[in-house]
Amino acid sequence: GEYDGVEDWWKPAPDHTGPWTWGEVSGVAVDNPDRIIVAIWGDRDEQGREREGSTNYLVVVDRDGNMVENWTQWDSIFNKPHQVYISPYDPEQRVWVIDETGHIIYVFSNDGEQLLMTLGEKNIAGEDETHYAQPQDVAFLPDGKFLVADGLRNIRIVIRDADGSYISEFGER
Repeated sequence: GEYDGVEDWWKPAPDHTGPWTWGEVSGVAVDNPDRIIVAIWGDRDEQGREREGSTNYLVVVDRDGNMVENWTQWDSIFNKPHQVYISPYDPEQRVWVIDETGHIIYVFSNDGEQLLMTLGEKNIAGEDETHYAQPQDVAFLPDGKFLVADGLRNIRIVIRDADGSYISEFGER
């Protein structure tokens, strides 16, 4: 639908001092109008260099662009979060984060307090039932199954049941 761009809507993080600001935004999931979950490639300067000990990979902002949550407790597990999702069929509204360069998918409780599921092995690319190679997207089905687009290197769709167990896959080069 239509929208209006609002200049300076998104406010800096409290630790954005000197040359540091938000890195590239790679994913957004809207939990409700006052809870927008944003995946970011850490903190960057104007030349795109990442700050050593970077933070702010997964934050939550309100409708006015103010940061209301910062999931810094998970900063050490991310390389570059690529996408963030909430299944429309999940009553718990778990938060799914794909870390493309880490070859891994994380599933968190809605409040970000718990890591509930890890799919793949961090920084280990593969094409078997337990590994991915630069996963790109997740699609959810009403019965709890989900599909993982493992497409940049593996050219496949992996089908898993609600608890993450492998069912099957399809796709070819």
